[in-house]
Amino acid sequence: MPDRESWRPAASVDTDTPHGFLVIRNDKAAAVCIIDGGKAIGMMGADVNDMTGRRGGYAKLTAERPFDPFTGLSGLHEPEFFFGIVTDDVTAVSLIEPDNSVTPASLRDGTVAVKGSERPFSSGETDHFTFHFRVTLKNGNVLDLPETVRSR
Repeated sequence: MPDRESWRPAASVDTDTPHGFLVIRNDKAAAVCIIDGGKAIGMMGADVNDMTGRRGGYAKLTAERPFDPFTGLSGLHEPEFFFGIVTDDVTAVSLIEPDNSVTPASLRDGTVAVKGSERPFSSGETDHFTFHFRVTLKNGNVLDLPETVRSR
């Protein structure tokens, strides 16, 4: 990982379980550490090798786009996990699931981690589940982001 000393822990979800996650970040990008039994066993999600911000990262966030979901993770009959980054203007992020249930995300130091509900079995290529995000800003505005994340 480039510039190893610049990374710090941020949002987390289920770190005390066998399948937990910790988002780490520096001033340019974020990544997700996979936590198993309290220890990091891998990393995924961000362009940690592209510190220029060309493919994402904090440099691409704007007032019109204050949230960027950078990766998700799902498994058969397992919960959905989503991760992202936010601007300083964001005070809350929630995951809106296909049944319109709302799950508040962990928000810390410009990063987001959220665990959705267990995903039902998908029986074919056309079966998918659509999630989107609700973002609350410091000024009280709430954005239901039209971008969706599809999961199979």
